[in-house]
Amino acid sequence: MLWLVPVLLAVVLPRDARQLLHAAAAFAPVRRLPALNTPVLKSLRVLLSTGNSAPIAWGVATMGYSLTVPQDAVAAALVAELIPGFGVNMQLLRPEDSKREVLASGVPSAYADVPTEEAAKLILQLQLGTRASNYTILIIRSTITASFEFKHPDPAQSAPPQATLAGLLAFDGFGARLPMEPIFFNPRHSQYVAIVTPNSGGLYGWARVVASKN
Repeated sequence: MLWLVPVLLAVVLPRDARQLLHAAAAFAPVRRLPALNTPVLKSLRVLLSTGNSAPIAWGVATMGYSLTVPQDAVAAALVAELIPGFGVNMQLLRPEDSKREVLASGVPSAYADVPTEEAAKLILQLQLGTRASNYTILIIRSTITASFEFKHPDPAQSAPPQATLAGLLAFDGFGARLPMEPIFFNPRHSQYVAIVTPNSGGLYGWARVVASKN
């Protein structure tokens, strides 16, 4: 099969040498800067429309982050706080609406809508001198509210078997299984709450979920 690829050719006819230089600069490829290698952020968090915030464990070499927010958090903003002494330029990109915003240290960005069907994408650009990196934060809205109320009917009730799970378990940082509500897994039930009790011991700084596809 022969594929035909259209090619757009821009022809510039300058009147003098200055116009020629301007035209060459306009069509020159953008130079890619080397990646950032200095930790410049003191903290990074997502501010929710409910007034709560979710901290992000930012690392200079970790380019992607994702989090799920409660159903009632319909919008989110990004707050990045710089370590004093670094002359860092910060910008926030929102590809969905092609918006770019210059950020100040510790000041929330403009709020962005957080959908339930697909994740909202926020891209934090950090540039220090001749080095720059993009950090992508994906935020999706859960069907469970902040008060642990489930959506009815459950979205999985109308899903085909191929789109459901065969098993779902949650563990704490030490590998101990966390109790969930509902207690028993059901492929036609997609909403669960893992119960974490700090008084029972264990490393609760993070949790791990193990899912088996159908």
